Amino acid sequence: MTRNEVEKYFRERDVNFSQMGWIEERTAFADLVRVGEETPPWYCEDNSVDIAFEFAATESHKPWMAFDTDVLKKVHIVHQFGACL
Repeated sequence: MTRNEVEKYFRERDVNFSQMGWIEERTAFADLVRVGEETPPWYCEDNSVDIAFEFAATESHKPWMAFDTDVLKKVHIVHQFGACL
């Protein structure tokens, strides 16, 4: 699927998403959908759980730009810790 198709799916279903830097694929940013929170380790205050949709660029562009033609390559579960010591 292309980024355009994935994001259209999200928008049609009122799914909130954001973008973040790359995970493994370094040619395009990933889209994140927050799915919940888990108990954080003792040294952090937050542990957000997101699903990351990782894209690869099909045409040359800066990695932080999101092109509609970017292709979905992988889906990951991502834990984002906040306010850690």
